[in-house]
Amino acid sequence: MRNSEVSRFDPFKFAAVTIVILVALTIVSSGLHPWKNWMQGRDHTMARARTDLAIISSATRTLTTIAPAALSPRALDNLDSKSLYTLLSATNEYGARVLEPSEQWDSRKDLVDPWGRPIRVRATILATNGNGPISLAEAIVKLWSIGPNGTDENGSGDDIVGESFQIQFRNRETITK
Repeated sequence: MRNSEVSRFDPFKFAAVTIVILVALTIVSSGLHPWKNWMQGRDHTMARARTDLAIISSATRTLTTIAPAALSPRALDNLDSKSLYTLLSATNEYGARVLEPSEQWDSRKDLVDPWGRPIRVRATILATNGNGPISLAEAIVKLWSIGPNGTDENGSGDDIVGESFQIQFRNRETITK
């Protein structure tokens, strides 16, 4: 090796690198790391999405219990976040509504996730008990948020999926299976 290629030990560089490493370790171990805060915020937002889905599921089940005529097979086929919001936020003759007021939802007249995107709704009609106007039908409802990445993966990927639930509703129309 040539003399020009031999590196010399520089105590000042060594001290500077040591200080930078010690500061980085202190930041990470004390919880001041920005990634940790970002992850905590992301976890909080995802937990909020799960809670919102549970609230919407509960309100939908309540609606179909107290007013089974509110939904029909045609309404279920066209159910989306706006139409579900309209059903759940309607007030009865006493001024009460099934869905608790939410500034985020009421200001948009839509059920949106914490990222401001519409909640996805899929209702699958399972069975009907006759074709008369007072016969009951059953459906499974699935709700999900498209998650932080903003891509609808039909309940996969980073989508946040609520628990599917079964509802009964009045079969006001003839359904053919």
